[in-house]
Amino acid sequence: MQLYEISTTRKMILTNGRRTFCTDRYRYIERLRDEFLKRLKNSSLINRRRYLVYKNSTVGRDNAVLIPLVDNSEHFSILFTQRSFLLKNYGGQICFPGGKIERGELPLEAALRETKEEIGLDARTIKIYGTMPPIYNKKLQSRIYPVVGQLGNIENLRERELSYEVQTIFTVQIDELCEKFQYTYHRDGCFEYVLPKFNVSNFDIIRTNDQYPQKEFCIWGLTAVMLHSFLYYFVPFKYLKKITPPNYDNFF
Repeated sequence: MQLYEISTTRKMILTNGRRTFCTDRYRYIERLRDEFLKRLKNSSLINRRRYLVYKNSTVGRDNAVLIPLVDNSEHFSILFTQRSFLLKNYGGQICFPGGKIERGELPLEAALRETKEEIGLDARTIKIYGTMPPIYNKKLQSRIYPVVGQLGNIENLRERELSYEVQTIFTVQIDELCEKFQYTYHRDGCFEYVLPKFNVSNFDIIRTNDQYPQKEFCIWGLTAVMLHSFLYYFVPFKYLKKITPPNYDNFF
């Protein structure tokens, strides 16, 4: 009888502890989301004029992507895709699931549709946080709208066949991304600019077509710009202290 009582008491303690942890985790995530949206709202007031300046974008050129958050009860990760090496444009590059906004679509609708087509995740399993301000391509001819959403269970992706567009699906912890921030310097004729870059070696492969999986992924270009912007808004308390301004005198 005593052993039964001890076992039952221990089970109750574990159950209550797990329930408390889940409640605390839920509140933590909700607080992160609310603070993220508040920062977005405040920044959009500052940046609104800048985004209205450019008039080159036309219907059919704009794109939307999903920045997919994954919560495994201990830390947040972000899901990325690697484009198939067989694709004519940007083969092998790291990106977020997404694509062109069709006529009559909202950025959110396009991001969810493309996510379903590329990696098979249904929109009903994604909790949307919000849409970040768009970024422009180098020629200022099109915009990309980053939509932020939290995924549900992604374990079924490990068994799902990849679409022809995707080479690999993998996740990277946000802490790892904050640690691996770098700058990359570019010169295009007389035009010089600096962009963020992330070389990550600690990641979880969800699904891949590679016979020999890569040991490192380089996140650069517009994907890195969107990632940089997201980390700045979502976890500034972790991210900003890792960033040191570039020394332009050593370049250009």
